[in-house]
Amino acid sequence: MDGAVTVSIIDTRARLEDGTAMTKPGPKTLRDVRVNDVSREAEDILSFELVDPDGGDLAPFAAGAHIDVHIDDGLVRQFSLCNDPSERHRY
Repeated sequence: MDGAVTVSIIDTRARLEDGTAMTKPGPKTLRDVRVNDVSREAEDILSFELVDPDGGDLAPFAAGAHIDVHIDDGLVRQFSLCNDPSERHRY
């Protein structure tokens, strides 16, 4: 893989205490991102830092947001966003 993947933003809105979305999610937004860094968190657990290929900001998000990562051959994996929402330069 050359570091380029496409992500689909699933839900960038805050959630209520019961886990339901505060607003209805809109249509999925597809955008290309680049894998900037990979860190080993534990055995069999990696974290990936995703950035805009052109250095721009990524879509805003709130705690609990998820993205779908679209990889070659139609493979899609879901990941949780865990950085500070004010860090719009990376997921």
